[in-house]
Amino acid sequence: GLILALATFKFQIVLILALLLLISRKCRLLGGFTFGCAILALASFVVTGGAGIIEYFRFVRRFDLHNGYGSINPASMMNWRGLLAGIGWQDHQRMYAAIGSAMLIALGIAASRWIRSGQDQELGFSLYVAIALAASPYNYFQDATILLLPLFLVMDRVARARVVGIRARLIVLCCGLLFVWPVILLIFGGHYFWNSRIYLVFPVIICFIVLLAV
Repeated sequence: GLILALATFKFQIVLILALLLLISRKCRLLGGFTFGCAILALASFVVTGGAGIIEYFRFVRRFDLHNGYGSINPASMMNWRGLLAGIGWQDHQRMYAAIGSAMLIALGIAASRWIRSGQDQELGFSLYVAIALAASPYNYFQDATILLLPLFLVMDRVARARVVGIRARLIVLCCGLLFVWPVILLIFGGHYFWNSRIYLVFPVIICFIVLLAV
């Protein structure tokens, strides 16, 4: 919980992960996470004051309402919002993205039963991290580096023959695509991630989530 609190500068991802871990009855996480967040909040208050904290949340809200150069570019995100923006689906984009995120979180909640009762804690944690990234309302290409931990955990399970058969081969293929596919998009789509149709990585992340959940 203390370590997880250090990542709250990406609160839109960490809060989803913390929720899923708590549903899996990782109750001791709550104490450490709450204490860590309280220490960080106190440090922020000392540095910026109460007015600065309030203004920060106002700034995030205003920034999220505007798209375009210098503001949020949803098509550069690897989540439901990015996919919808990338394919040109502008009508009710926020609502549909919220519904998609809720479905992913519901999948994590449904999977918590076998995660609690089974021995595949690594796969369960990997599933939660992937869902937290994919369901977050705001993420960019660099945020996907948090997938390195679940990728290494899953590949370790495959290497030790804890996951076998067609599922193991599909997981290896998916893990490989998560490295190769962004490079291909950069080569053929543009010189930078924001003009390379990077939102097309999101379907691969969804496949990774499904393979972990089945």
